Amino acid sequence: MGPVTMNYGKVKARSRLACCAGDACQTASVSLPPENNVPNGYQCPACYSVDSFHCANETVNCTGSESQCVDLAGLMNTGNSLLFGAVCHPLHLSGKPNLRESNTEK
Repeated sequence: MGPVTMNYGKVKARSRLACCAGDACQTASVSLPPENNVPNGYQCPACYSVDSFHCANETVNCTGSESQCVDLAGLMNTGNSLLFGAVCHPLHLSGKPNLRESNTEK
């Protein structure tokens, strides 16, 4: 699976998943490509809140391959951070993209 980027505006999380079975897991290796911070013209509503489910209305400029907005909520294991709202995401997860194209040039 390709790299996954979750752009919350104030925080950006990057990950990559590799599946393996049996002995192949002994040598499985996962790496991330260089980060692409070039705005691509898309925008999504964004939120990153610590200890609260409330955020100011923010908009994040999507970068690189981020081409979908995703609504999510969750807790991080490190500290009391809470992530929720919509973020730029590179994968098409639903049948209805909800990206807003900005007026900036691609």
